[in-house]
Amino acid sequence: QSNLYVHDTGLINRPIKFGGSFDIQYQYSFNAPHTGNTNASGATAGTAAATSASPDFRTFGGGNFNSFQVSQVDIYLDATAQEKGQAGFRVDWNLGRDAANAGYTLTTFSTASTTGTVNTGLQQAYIDYLADVGNGVRFKLGKMVTCFGYEVIEGADNWNVTRAFNFERAIPFTHTGLSVEYQWNEKLFTMFMVVNDLFQGDPGLDANFNKDVMFQTK
Repeated sequence: QSNLYVHDTGLINRPIKFGGSFDIQYQYSFNAPHTGNTNASGATAGTAAATSASPDFRTFGGGNFNSFQVSQVDIYLDATAQEKGQAGFRVDWNLGRDAANAGYTLTTFSTASTTGTVNTGLQQAYIDYLADVGNGVRFKLGKMVTCFGYEVIEGADNWNVTRAFNFERAIPFTHTGLSVEYQWNEKLFTMFMVVNDLFQGDPGLDANFNKDVMFQTK
């Protein structure tokens, strides 16, 4: 076992950004009958039977056809490196139905007497270091949101609150591993990542299997 410890003595003197957002909404499906609590199949809205028998075909919808819901509560701490030679960190917590649909809010635990899940809601958590090389090479180590896709997890940051099926079904939401980034100029950016295998069911877990390599330029 090896551990990486990064200490920046100037971090305590730098401001740490704290922020977040709340996404609370009401949704109604006109496919539901006027009784309001059941769909066309007669199953209670929001249950597996209702969703499978008469799905609402809405990404991150959750099968609740007539309800208010807390879709997402996003809270973050941002102390990432801003100048070359600095180290820092970033932590994001997400709670609510959208975070549950994204699959990173429930952590399974097991003891001698019981098993269960804990709603952790950890979207990303990483340390970063901006090396004094050229324009600054940024290293990130930890859990990070994906670089894939056009849409993002936070509905408020999308053009539409809803997301396309190719966002929910086709790509991972997070990666756990190492990222190396470099901003060549105002128009060219490159990133190289080595992360846990994406096809383990939960990309935040390491099954001592494969590692994936990703490259992005824009």
